[in-house]
Amino acid sequence: DFNRNVTIIRRFSSSLSMIGSILIIFMILRRRCHGDSRKQTYHRLIFLMSIFDIFASAAFFIGNAAVPEGTPFVTDASGTDRSCQAQGFIFQWSILSATMYNSSIMLYYVAIIVGGMQEADIAKRFEPFMHFVAIVFPLSTAITSLAMDLINPFEGGVMGCWITQYPPLCNEIFFVDCERGIRAPNFFLGFVIVPYWTVIAVIYISLSTIYYSVWRRHQLSTQHSFRPSTAVLSQQLSSLGDNHSNSRRGRVAAGPSKLLTAIRTQSLLYAIIFFFTFFFAAMTATLKWAGYRKSNMASLIYLTAFFTPLQGFFNLLIFVRLRYFRMRHESPSQWRILSMWRAITEVSPSPASQFSARGRTPNLSRSESAKKEAQRSVEEDGENPPGDGSNH
Repeated sequence: DFNRNVTIIRRFSSSLSMIGSILIIFMILRRRCHGDSRKQTYHRLIFLMSIFDIFASAAFFIGNAAVPEGTPFVTDASGTDRSCQAQGFIFQWSILSATMYNSSIMLYYVAIIVGGMQEADIAKRFEPFMHFVAIVFPLSTAITSLAMDLINPFEGGVMGCWITQYPPLCNEIFFVDCERGIRAPNFFLGFVIVPYWTVIAVIYISLSTIYYSVWRRHQLSTQHSFRPSTAVLSQQLSSLGDNHSNSRRGRVAAGPSKLLTAIRTQSLLYAIIFFFTFFFAAMTATLKWAGYRKSNMASLIYLTAFFTPLQGFFNLLIFVRLRYFRMRHESPSQWRILSMWRAITEVSPSPASQFSARGRTPNLSRSESAKKEAQRSVEEDGENPPGDGSNH
């Protein structure tokens, strides 16, 4: 039936997401073990986002199994009150933290690309605040929800246990009073809906800011017949995480139009992935809060069950995207799955000699060997989600 189909879809997607997040953590830790300290701020952000995604995916995977047995309107319920509260607590904290880390990464891109800030400055001035907001605020909402008995089985077990009233549909069915969570709709608005749409707004405003900034530079360079140096283009493309070296897609010429095209590609890719991952969940939560029943938004629930738990999987695809292209260029006859495996598991020697601990941009004009090394580092640093930033 409907609930079982949603459960199957949700468990399939959450399994892929957990695998993707685990591989991202593995790749970051392995790079660190090999002495590569580049992009410390970005890697810390994506590392923690992947950890929270693992917990969120686990909560998605458990689903109705955490709902107390005998709960009305919920199929396959086999849990207890404590398992329900634990699932709702983990779900509220982890998925909101993972979502906020997405906006933190986008703000990191803005600081690098638009603000031209150095890695050390971001790590000192902004990174602690990013972690505080992405961890403490979701944790406080989860603790508050647990203390006020707001975590209860969702209608029909669509989301397992989350912030809602109990019993399901109380105050919506005549002669059924709410036993717990009578103020849950108000807190659901403040703890879920408002933060979700705020993150969506931050991400798309950041993307627009990045796009406008580079477009403006392109206009100025055209008007004043200014052509950026190879070093400048290398830095900007590295900030975007796009590949400008020997990739199968061809070489990116040292010109503003190619830079703008690269940014368009990354911005559009990120926008599409973020849309499919979070927009359906935000719409489902908003309509649920507005009083829509699951029978009135069945298609939206299916889309949410499939796409929302896939965040870790999508992150992995973008994290290895440029490395995968380089592997394909180096061995075009190699099986694609083997190229992907190499992109995930192989670690190149750290170019630490070309980058200082404070994140200064290398002088690419000193020698041809330095240019090749910088190009190589861009490829290696392409292990980023769409629109990833770096100051190298």
